[in-house]
Amino acid sequence: MKKILSMVSLMCLCAGFSACDKHSGYTYYSGKEYIMFAQTEHQYPVEQKGTFFVDVASTVACNYDRTVGIEVVGKGSSAIEGRHFDLKERNVVIKAGERTAKVEILGHYDAFASADSVGTRLRLVIPESQQWELYPDNLETTVSFYKFCPYINEEWFANEKRESDPQKYDYANYIFYASFPYHQDGTQFDKFLVKVRRDASHPDRMIVHDPFGTGRNMKMDLHPGGAGENFVSVPAQEGFFTSNMGWINIASTGPDCFYNSCERFIYFTLNCYVEQAGSLGAYPYMLEWISERKAEELRNQGM
Repeated sequence: MKKILSMVSLMCLCAGFSACDKHSGYTYYSGKEYIMFAQTEHQYPVEQKGTFFVDVASTVACNYDRTVGIEVVGKGSSAIEGRHFDLKERNVVIKAGERTAKVEILGHYDAFASADSVGTRLRLVIPESQQWELYPDNLETTVSFYKFCPYINEEWFANEKRESDPQKYDYANYIFYASFPYHQDGTQFDKFLVKVRRDASHPDRMIVHDPFGTGRNMKMDLHPGGAGENFVSVPAQEGFFTSNMGWINIASTGPDCFYNSCERFIYFTLNCYVEQAGSLGAYPYMLEWISERKAEELRNQGM
């Protein structure tokens, strides 16, 4: 089990720290003392000030402090202690009267490349008598890290030649990866070079110039936020024209539409629909920022 279902949150405070209150309408654990990680997997975004906490849980509260050792397991770990992360302490203390303690981990932001996703394993150093045979996997936990870059609006509209000629280079370059209507199954993509400008009345809105080659620009909104809140949305609008169905409307489908500031790409799904006929399906798309130099190379190659 990856989580001990309500094991800690549903336990009562014990009278004398050893016997549970039996008059509250719930049935509580009243057995031996076992200690474990509350979860066997954790995933954390490493930010510039990145501190994370991993919970250690006990089945009972005691009337004295308990020290629990934490060991970094080298085998199977891709994150390097001292380079990618550090443990604040090698031991944590479950204080008297409590059932939980937190392992504090410091992530080193500058040690991660933008595409890195590395992890380590932690193991509890406790007596065998405190290891619960029902949950042997919870003696260890996997901690995975990935770099989270903050949202900087200007980077999404950047063109390195703009300073030399602001009017000529008033756009950013993107590669647009489009599935439908070029492919029906959503697993293949055609690639197009497109220009993107900032909406003068909406600083976080991108105007993607004619991505489907039918004369319509596409509006897309970036929603600034922290890790796990980096969403994008495409408001309902006319998307592209087909000879048999006319104009196809598009709109983003929800929280599966996001941006990655480290790699400067946007992944989104569009519901493609006709007002009178309904939805034609939801299909994936992607936008990837590239430099003016790279865009010129692609133009010379005929993209």
